[in-house]
Amino acid sequence: MIWSLGIDTSSIALSVGLYKDTAPFLSNTRYEQHGHSRHIVAMVRSLFSAGELSMADISRVGITTGPGSFTGLRVGIAFVKGLCMESNTPIYSFNTLEIIANSLGWFSGVLGIALDARQDHVFFATYTREGSTIVPVQALERIPADSFYTAAKACDTVVYDTMGFTRSTVFSPLPDITNTIDLAQLHLSRGLGVAKCAAGTQRSPLSSLEVCPDYMQESYAERNRPR
Repeated sequence: MIWSLGIDTSSIALSVGLYKDTAPFLSNTRYEQHGHSRHIVAMVRSLFSAGELSMADISRVGITTGPGSFTGLRVGIAFVKGLCMESNTPIYSFNTLEIIANSLGWFSGVLGIALDARQDHVFFATYTREGSTIVPVQALERIPADSFYTAAKACDTVVYDTMGFTRSTVFSPLPDITNTIDLAQLHLSRGLGVAKCAAGTQRSPLSSLEVCPDYMQESYAERNRPR
């Protein structure tokens, strides 16, 4: 029996999930802007308790490494490093957009995933299905909003996420361009999506020392640092 643990801390939602072999077992998601570090230990323990598991039973751990919340990503990755260091449990890292795509089992055609990257930019990638496998079409990149609007026209559906930025307007023109869905309305368990990817991936695992965040942009402090 293979148990896969998935953890996502890339957004305002702290989400954890378990896969038992190739089937979802349990997930837990908590929506709180700055509470990931306070709740992540208890949420993982609750999954282990429900499955009567310990870390020794976990074969694979998946983690989202970005893009997303700078603080959230650091919290999740630091937790996974500590969790897996002693047990030497293999770690599998995934970008945020591929996790969202893999959590949307119902889509057909070309699916665009877009996250607000601030400063009139968007994190964007496209995916399609080949049987039960989600396949990238356009690789993840950070692009200007105008380029995103052009790329969105080639998608059958675009799922977007403002990443908790309540004043976001970058996605306002989308309904006039293509079929759109606000990710916040779907209430996905990203943690379960990470566990799914960890359970089925063929990519090489990472050690605790190799896992690191991929922010794909500078922080506010870095952008405003005197040059």
